[in-house]
Amino acid sequence: MSDNETSGIEVEELTLLADPIEALGTSTVAFIGGAQKGPVLEPTMVTSWDQFVDKFGGLDYSSKGFYMPHSVDLFFLNQGQRAYIVRVTEESPVESSGRMKVAYRTGLPCLESLDDVNLVAMPDTTDILDQQELIRHC
Repeated sequence: MSDNETSGIEVEELTLLADPIEALGTSTVAFIGGAQKGPVLEPTMVTSWDQFVDKFGGLDYSSKGFYMPHSVDLFFLNQGQRAYIVRVTEESPVESSGRMKVAYRTGLPCLESLDDVNLVAMPDTTDILDQQELIRHC
């Protein structure tokens, strides 16, 4: 007989670690941002960097400073598989702080009909209103 049985004490071992978080798929990403060319406010599927360049132009080093092409390039370099691109331009601006500004959040409603998007990225904006709408969307 063990000491636990003779003393009337029962030992129960518990783990203090939480259950592992189930991994989410990140194979289909929606990017909302600026690009040199391509359809505006229309989700367009691309499956390679070459397709992105054909439809939206390449890396942008102009004064406009679009970060989305760089983000898409890195996505595919890191084994990304499919991306929806939603190009946003000054054609859909909002008034902000007395000056016209591109509202990247205008691209979010374009994603409503897509069931296979696992992640949404808006690399061209740091605007708090864009970020709040993105959080609400998710």
